[in-house]
Amino acid sequence: MNDKRKAAPTGSGNTLAGEQISYCKYSHRSRKSKRKINFSDTQSQAFAAIQRLHETEMRKARKFFTEHPACTYSRADLAEALELPINHITRIAYNLLDAGFIRVIGKDRNPRSGITVEMLQLTGKEVDHA
Repeated sequence: MNDKRKAAPTGSGNTLAGEQISYCKYSHRSRKSKRKINFSDTQSQAFAAIQRLHETEMRKARKFFTEHPACTYSRADLAEALELPINHITRIAYNLLDAGFIRVIGKDRNPRSGITVEMLQLTGKEVDHA
């Protein structure tokens, strides 16, 4: 049975930050894209801004850990201390764990929520992870 649905045309009113966007229709059977994805200048600027934000947050987290090398923190503690959303902290924690900058010391019970959380600490490798 053939797929009779069609992708919306470029002029369909889909906009992002005032710029027209287009997307592709992907045929799962032939694994080919039937329409090319076009990135406007606005989208490229948005991607660059997100990348700069991510780098700034990573620097802020690395600085926090180097200033408090002997302390352990949960992700919720980091979210409160760095004043960032928990989803940003989770992404940052995974990146720092993968880089070997911090490590999981153990698990502890969070006094506010009562759930078991991982405690994170600086590894002692004060390497510049730029």
